[in-house]
Amino acid sequence: MISNAIKVAVYGAAGESAGLIVDQLLASTTPCFEVTALVRPSSISKPAYAKLAQRGVEIVAINLEGPEFDAARVLEGQDVVIASVPPNALDCQLPLIRASKLANIKRFIPTAFAMALDPNGISSVQIMKEKIYQELERCKISYTIIDVGWWYNGFIPEVPSGRTDHAIALPDFLRNLVPEDGNMKTYVIDNEDVGKFVARIIVDSRTVNKRVMAAGASMSFNEMFAIAEELTEDTVTRKHVCCQLPIVAPA
Repeated sequence: MISNAIKVAVYGAAGESAGLIVDQLLASTTPCFEVTALVRPSSISKPAYAKLAQRGVEIVAINLEGPEFDAARVLEGQDVVIASVPPNALDCQLPLIRASKLANIKRFIPTAFAMALDPNGISSVQIMKEKIYQELERCKISYTIIDVGWWYNGFIPEVPSGRTDHAIALPDFLRNLVPEDGNMKTYVIDNEDVGKFVARIIVDSRTVNKRVMAAGASMSFNEMFAIAEELTEDTVTRKHVCCQLPIVAPA
């Protein structure tokens, strides 16, 4: 145990995004972090947490469905709480926020780690995220909301030669889509960099009670597909879509 280490508790540490964050927290030497994985009692015996324990992560059960004072006792002594949960579990952050307030946590990092969207738009996930952010304000707990660019691997296009097939992350109906004329720029990031940004942001006093965009570049779809064409020496078939029309998965 390092006396001056920053103590970070991560809820959802076995998930993909949280795993990238934990990797970088453990790798950091300046500053040093002590990492605790907050785990639902029913999940504490999962192999993923045993592997984290072998790497020096403390594994602690927390019941967010019970009394918030009990959850707060689990959090006592932590400096930062990071929540990283899937879209269908966003509301579990509400009791975690309240317990963090009771435990005098210095900063809460809610689940964002995705592109910033209009809070009043058509994304039901974003609407729920905004409710979480409002709870942070209501509880008057220090926070940082970390939005990130789209992951690069989500934009790897399909090409006739099949040279990119091994790296494509999207289902068929979402591949090679280009909004409008393809010239609008968007933030993008290597998913491996998410953890690096988070490790820097949570110790930066300038980011307290702020919303931060973490990204590696700003590029248009046309620019990204042009890179793919150059590297594969192939032609990307672009599927232009209207931004006003919904994209529906096949039945």
